[in-house]
Order: sequence, then structure tokens, then C-alpha cells
Amino acid sequence: MCRKSFCSLVFLTFFLACTPSKERAVAEELPTEQPTRTMDNWGNFWKTFTVAVSQNDFEKVVSMTQMPLANNLEEGGWSKEKMQQQFANLFDETTRTKFLEATGRDIRAMPSGGQIPGLANIPAGIELKTIQVAYETGRDADARSGPAKVFIFGEIDGRYQLLSVLFAG
Repeated sequence: MCRKSFCSLVFLTFFLACTPSKERAVAEELPTEQPTRTMDNWGNFWKTFTVAVSQNDFEKVVSMTQMPLANNLEEGGWSKEKMQQQFANLFDETTRTKFLEATGRDIRAMPSGGQIPGLANIPAGIELKTIQVAYETGRDADARSGPAKVFIFGEIDGRYQLLSVLFAG
């Protein structure tokens, strides 16, 4: 009798261990949340940002910008009002086209923490992403192109933002 009880107990234990409980079944049905990867954050940000720029959606662009917008033209950066005054120049046709056509080769990584004017408000230790917008100067064989604006983006507090714009010249 003891052996029969022991075998029954082992069988019952094995059976219960193999049978999913309601809690385990529910947990298996729920999707597990995957940690968000930085590249996914950047890709989503960049797509949304470029659409907002292409549609001249000032409010959306401002919501994705660290204010005041740091730059090397005005100490203290641009307020929302100043950015609105400069919006058409900041995101002109050349810039909009560059943003829409940008590939991974156009967007470069750069460490923060340097002594570059217009970057003083950016915390050290974050990876920045930059894109340069160049303009053609002249129409003859000696024509040169160079960066006229450098847009600097970074992830602060888990959210990518436009952090600064540097102007050449």
C-alpha cells in the first residue's frame, strides 16, 4: 500500500507540474515588453521629426526640440518665439530635402562634452547625432560647397530631441 501511494504521489506531482496553472497560462498569453533600444528610439524620432519639418509643423518641431534652442549665433539660445521667427530660414527647402533624403551615412555620431559654442547646454556623456546641410556657393568651375548648418540631436531623459543648430560663417 505504501508503494502504491508513493507512485500515485509521484504521478500526481509530475502531472501537476506539467499542467499549466491559470496564472502561468495567462502570463504566457501576455506579450512580454521588450526593452526599447536606442536605435529604435532614434528611428522613430527621426521619421516623426522629418515629417513635421516637411509639413512645416512648427508646434510639432518645437515639441521635439530642447528649448531654448542652443546655437552659436545667440548666447542663451532661441526662445520659442525667436525660433518661430527663424523657422522658414532654419528649415528651408534645402534643409527639408536633405532631411527627407538622409541615409545612415548622412547622420553622424559625435560624443558630447566638448567646448563647441552652441553646445554648452548639452550634458557630457551622451551620444549626439548630427546632420550637415551644405549649400552650393557659385555656379562656375570654382564653386564650393560646405556645411552651412549643422543640426545636433541627442537623447536626454530617454527622449531624442533637437538640441542645437550651428551655423557656418
